[in-house]
Amino acid sequence: MTRPPHDSAPKAAPLPGDGQCQQQLLELSAYLEGDLTTEKMAELDAHLEGCACCGQMAASLRRAIALCRSDEVRDLPPEVQAAALARVRALLRDGMPAAEL
Repeated sequence: MTRPPHDSAPKAAPLPGDGQCQQQLLELSAYLEGDLTTEKMAELDAHLEGCACCGQMAASLRRAIALCRSDEVRDLPPEVQAAALARVRALLRDGMPAAEL
């Protein structure tokens, strides 16, 4: 079942998953920063608990944020940076393949 998107999220390139997952992922950064209303936080909590894909995405983003805020931040080798950037651009351009959903 797909719910209509909330008006508060910014418009962005298509994301993996159904319409509900896409909307939840658009709000993920605000969720992790605590910038959503209590109601939206509870809604996203429930979605993340019930959706393995979005739950994994949230966990990954939490780890990335923690690393960025830590004193142990190191530059990635240029080849890793280039590969990651190419992958993100491909996902934004083409969407996530069904095998990765």
